[in-house]
Amino acid sequence: MTALRDAALYYARQGWAVFPLRPRAKEPLVGGAYKAATAELEQVEAWWATWPDANIGLATGERSGVWVLDIDGPEGFASFDQLEAEHGEVPDTQWASTGKGSHLYWQCPAGHDPGRRIGVRPGIDYIGGSGYLVLPPSIHPNGREYVWADADTVIPVAPEWLFELQRPKTAPAGAPRIRAPRMRPEGVDAPEGIQDARRYLGGVVRRAVADVVGAGEGQRNVQLFRAAAWVVSVAAGLAQDASSALGDLYRAAQVAGLEDEEIERTLDSAASKGLRSPMRGGSHV
Repeated sequence: MTALRDAALYYARQGWAVFPLRPRAKEPLVGGAYKAATAELEQVEAWWATWPDANIGLATGERSGVWVLDIDGPEGFASFDQLEAEHGEVPDTQWASTGKGSHLYWQCPAGHDPGRRIGVRPGIDYIGGSGYLVLPPSIHPNGREYVWADADTVIPVAPEWLFELQRPKTAPAGAPRIRAPRMRPEGVDAPEGIQDARRYLGGVVRRAVADVVGAGEGQRNVQLFRAAAWVVSVAAGLAQDASSALGDLYRAAQVAGLEDEEIERTLDSAASKGLRSPMRGGSHV
């Protein structure tokens, strides 16, 4: 669609780092997801020449100079009304209607990136560094179009009280704290016919990571469990250690918006399940 291509180029010209998403969806079409986003016009042009009906993803945070308050559904609007009742109205800014709510845009000065924080209030998320969102005129999975309102308003810095509501998520130090048994079973040889077990496992991990990052709302934890159990099961069948793969899934789950404690519990349970059923062909759990 010409409108989507033109919009993607417009955003890139103003310095926003964009990348293509699946049509009428939120899953990335390029490897690396938001990490591949760019404001280089030649690359943006090439992407939308390949996928003319692709939705538009924006890498938020310092990459594009903006972060977004994501208000989701009636619960989110009620929470936002309560916040304004407590602290006063927020200043006018650019905002867009989404499939189920609104995105409010704020400047992201260097050193003031709120990161990605889910559930600062019921139905309200912060989307900054290590995150992305969908830009107008993309089409939501429910068929509604993302639409700008007050698009000409200058994007201000968020009021201090709004920014302070978030508590930036910190990545866990070192490897994820998985309490499952040793990730490489003793005395197990790689199956015949797979000459390069490590490379084969790498392909499985890449697909599993993509599944987690692309999971829809309400399915992220389930998808993380399935992906982790699959990866550990394949690794066990290949006599490979799965610790590094679980670390990749941990980071993917953070990008998807899951909380650290929830990620740890899910990976712990999934790893135990995967070790109990080593696979010999890499088929999905």
